[in-house]
Amino acid sequence: SPRAAFFIYGEHGQGGSEKVPNQGFYAEAGEPKAIWEVPGAGHVGGMTARPDEYEQRVIGFFDEALLEGK
Repeated sequence: SPRAAFFIYGEHGQGGSEKVPNQGFYAEAGEPKAIWEVPGAGHVGGMTARPDEYEQRVIGFFDEALLEGK
């Protein structure tokens, strides 16, 4: 069955090296999927760098992915 996957990584995470692997994971993932590079954030720092946008994106993704068709 499909697995929802949302790849979130910081623009400056791991010295900026998170972009390439996350884009690869995203490319290989099935649907539904989303990806977001959090501007100005470090590794796992998206929630603190942009809390309102983080909440909106995560809740929106899972609402769509998990509630679709109900």
